[in-house]
Amino acid sequence: MLLYYLLKVSLLLAALTLGYRWLIQFETFSGINRALLWLNVLAAWSLPWIPLASWGPVEVQQEFHRTLPEIVNAVPTVAPPIAAISLEPVSTGTQGTPVWELADWLLLIYLVGAGIMLARLLYHLGGLFRMLWRHPVERLENGVSMLRHKGTLSPFSFFHWVVCNPEKHTPAELQHILLHEFEHARKGHSLDLLLAEIQRILLWFNPFAWMHQRLVQENLEYLADRAVLDHGFERKYYQVSLLKTVMRTNEPPLTNSFAQSLLKKRIKMMNRKPSNYWVAGKYACLLATLYLSSAFVAPYKSKIVVAVPEAMQPVVDALMTETETTKGVPQAETPSPILPEKVVEPVAQEARVPQSDTASATKSKWTQMKGDTLFWTIPATATWDEISVIKGDFNKFGAKMSINELKYDPMQQFITSIVVHTISGGGGSSGTGNNSSDDAYSPIKGYSGYVLGGGVGLGQLPPEPLLSRYNQNYQEALALKKAHESEYVEDKLMKEFDEKGIQMGRASYPSAFFEGKNQAEKLEKLGVGKSIDNKLQITGRNMGAVFYLDGQLSSMQELNTLLFDKVKQIVIGEDRQDKKYIMIYTN
Repeated sequence: MLLYYLLKVSLLLAALTLGYRWLIQFETFSGINRALLWLNVLAAWSLPWIPLASWGPVEVQQEFHRTLPEIVNAVPTVAPPIAAISLEPVSTGTQGTPVWELADWLLLIYLVGAGIMLARLLYHLGGLFRMLWRHPVERLENGVSMLRHKGTLSPFSFFHWVVCNPEKHTPAELQHILLHEFEHARKGHSLDLLLAEIQRILLWFNPFAWMHQRLVQENLEYLADRAVLDHGFERKYYQVSLLKTVMRTNEPPLTNSFAQSLLKKRIKMMNRKPSNYWVAGKYACLLATLYLSSAFVAPYKSKIVVAVPEAMQPVVDALMTETETTKGVPQAETPSPILPEKVVEPVAQEARVPQSDTASATKSKWTQMKGDTLFWTIPATATWDEISVIKGDFNKFGAKMSINELKYDPMQQFITSIVVHTISGGGGSSGTGNNSSDDAYSPIKGYSGYVLGGGVGLGQLPPEPLLSRYNQNYQEALALKKAHESEYVEDKLMKEFDEKGIQMGRASYPSAFFEGKNQAEKLEKLGVGKSIDNKLQITGRNMGAVFYLDGQLSSMQELNTLLFDKVKQIVIGEDRQDKKYIMIYTN
């Protein structure tokens, strides 16, 4: 009986997994795909027990149920009849031992394999829980906890725990990492991985169980990646963070790692255009596969009754009578969407601090008490951590702040757009305000407001000395913009290329690269460099290239008159049609 059941589960899982992989895998409806992967597991394990005698192509089903036992009986059954086991005494008068048949050895091999994989699972779970037990955790919003672990090379999450080493990452990378892993933790992605791992243990002999586990892992990473991009982060710089982190990854099993090794597929999905709704036909084909497959594995009522112990057969027979008219397949419930918060909030609000204590209660340098009013600002260069501290002061004063949108420049240096929602502790008043720069490469001046008694205000400038710090920070953001001007110009130009469908590989060189003792060799090799009279020189080797100067179309003749001292960076690109592009950026 066990062999029949595992064969049917394997057949169903194979059909559904292949259908998903061929039809659905790279569609961008990742939330629906997650529900389908759950449905595949539920259907594979439940349909062999659901009586569907008059459901589907009955003739084909009956023929399958008639021939399947003949095929299986070619191998001795896993659970032979008791009468087949010899219990006759041997000539010495002692009781004989049962004779092991091939089916018994197959069962032993199956149990040993499953036992080894189960022991491996328990070992890794034990290691994870020991790590979580030995290190202090920080409680964040929605029940998520963060553990700072210096031995972690690649950040990962496990259920509601997020483990990372902030010292190994830049502030920009850390923003990407935390949002990615918080998405895993908030949406319970570890449960999907654990379920897929248990199925792989039970069907360790079935390659489609391994394939299913991999598909689950991929889809969860697509979901988390999409959450990061939906929060306004620049796709290119997020992908760079992935590439940097994956080079040093050593993620533990059963965890959702920021640097999962399926990097190429993740980047492909991020760059993929959203799927059209006409692909609903593919999902219909997958459900049709489920319908047809069930005709081969759904048992007759009698086959369920005789499979259970004799004492339970009357009960099962009664249940089968009630369910015999069942016409459908149980559907996996699609998880309800949870709108993610943009910034980490404290787990619970503290009671409002008395007015006499509020001055000492503020922790952020961007909040200030004046009388019984709390003034606050979100400066242009505010980081996620700084905003969290501002929100903490807000909460202590009996109000709440949430960030509904937060966008940074492509270099993650300053805020370019923000939408703030505030509400008083008693719900007496609330407000939503936004501030956005003219383009994606300019900082906002900042955003500010106040909390007074039972009310909140947005848009009002703070008093001194907070106002001076606020204005000074804006000047610092403008200086950052100027320092990265060439990167922004290049980023804008690359986006224009993307819109035109031009895809290229490119190499970037600082001006210092073309100076030194190998100056002539580099000029000859690249066709770009520094001339002996201290000018930019582009040789005839690049005669057919397209030239740009600070993002604007230029010409070879114009660029060859440019003083090399003014050159900051030279970018050489080539598209798939071998068309060359030379981009010059100046100080």
